[in-house]
Amino acid sequence: MSKDSTESVPVHDRQAPVLGIGVLAGIVASTILVSLDPLRSFVPLALVYGATLFVAAAFAVQFASSSLLEVWLILNAGVAVGVFIHVCFYHGANVGGRNLWPFEIVAFWLFGFIPCWTALWLGRRYKVKRRGAKLFDQG
Repeated sequence: MSKDSTESVPVHDRQAPVLGIGVLAGIVASTILVSLDPLRSFVPLALVYGATLFVAAAFAVQFASSSLLEVWLILNAGVAVGVFIHVCFYHGANVGGRNLWPFEIVAFWLFGFIPCWTALWLGRRYKVKRRGAKLFDQG
């Protein structure tokens, strides 16, 4: 029976894609929210943060080690870095000020908590099911 390619890779090598996916999620959500007017309602804010973290977590869990908590922490650290990068470029373009960006990160984590954990759980189930089917076909 051959080993799965992800089993032979050291754990720290599989965390880099999770961090990258989190950074990308932070940049994408921040870009979308700058174009929206979140002052009217918090519903678009919650939908953008929730949907972005759901998609990011579903992809990130495919690269992750066995601990979902570890994936969640790395993904959220990536989100914070992504929002910070977007804020830096946003200020650099002289478009306007975003002095409340730390609250944006906290809102991202709060509104994305349940969608993120749901996607992590569903993604892990899919990964285990796929790996089980692959082992069954080989044996």
